[in-house]
Amino acid sequence: MATLGFKKIIIGILDDEEKVTKVYEMDAKEGGAIEAKITGLAPETTKLPASNVNFYVSSSGTGDTKLSLGIADLQDDALAAIVGAQVEKGIMKIDDKTKAPYVAVILETEGLNNEPIYIALTKGKFSRDGDELKTGDSKGKEVNTDSLEGEFISRGFDGLVYAKGRQKAAEFDYKEFEALIFNGYTPS
Repeated sequence: MATLGFKKIIIGILDDEEKVTKVYEMDAKEGGAIEAKITGLAPETTKLPASNVNFYVSSSGTGDTKLSLGIADLQDDALAAIVGAQVEKGIMKIDDKTKAPYVAVILETEGLNNEPIYIALTKGKFSRDGDELKTGDSKGKEVNTDSLEGEFISRGFDGLVYAKGRQKAAEFDYKEFEALIFNGYTPS
């Protein structure tokens, strides 16, 4: 399936019951989605040799599912919530007790006919490795953007890891898709 561009990232913070309690959006108005790369959806396969040939192939589930995000300007409140940092008096702190919450993610792109396509991962944790600062030169200052790295697993209550929906599909309803991914969340 061909896609055009990358419109939006929506990250929902999960509680201990895998229900979304808060949502952060990165789009053209705030944050800015640059790129997303999902890897590890293919399951690990194991071959069983017997009688001098491969007799059986075991393959189910997903592999080591990961999501890399590039974001133009990740806002401090969203970053703190997503990676589990503490904020006190305007200072974001990451220490030896920092623990990222589980999150669910919906990514929005478009198909070749400009119809929305939604890709989601249901349960994972993000980390941010660091900051990069660079001096300007005779060409000016270069923008250093933000990135997040996430590792995802299957959701406990239904085993779901990944979902994709296309607006032009006959029975697709975005509100139902959002409710499936952001379990228990009611937008305010």
